Amino acid sequence: MRVFVAAEIPAPIRRELAGLRERMPAAPGLRWVRSEGIHLTFRFLGESGQDRVELLRGTLPGPVSLLPPIPVRFERLGTFPPAGLPRVFWAGLAGDLAALSALAVCVESAVVACGWDPESRPFHPHVTLARASSPAAGACLRKGLSADPAWTREWPGRAMDFIVSELTLFESHLGPGGARYTALGAFPLGAPGERP
Repeated sequence: MRVFVAAEIPAPIRRELAGLRERMPAAPGLRWVRSEGIHLTFRFLGESGQDRVELLRGTLPGPVSLLPPIPVRFERLGTFPPAGLPRVFWAGLAGDLAALSALAVCVESAVVACGWDPESRPFHPHVTLARASSPAAGACLRKGLSADPAWTREWPGRAMDFIVSELTLFESHLGPGGARYTALGAFPLGAPGERP
């Protein structure tokens, strides 16, 4: 099973983010994430055995329920790496980032307790919009971003606010048309004010 822990993004916001593709020049090797594949991933776990996945399903609800829902918003765009030819085009979050980081720590603790290795990279709250699989695609992505300064500014007048109120354990099924996702479990955050 290829699994990950993520928060779902409301469908109207996913469509808005996916629509950014229309403002970018087309390029071979520039692969856009489909609207249904846009998630706020807290931990990618990769290929995992059924027993360990079941253990995580039983472990994660308790600590997650102790944290309150988290108000956030999308307000900027960027790339990894930030300089040179980009490989990933992303939308970044603002809002209660301290609470998002606390949630990421909670997820990481549960994951490690269930037997996965610790994550070596720091949590960076973002969603991936596109990946450049060639230097030409990266150059096209960089050109498209630099040609339109609005890419790096806020999106005025657009409803990009939402609340992270639940985490989902997803299984990813890879196929020729792209990945498909199956929810294996949902873990609601607690009520506002119920900080541990």
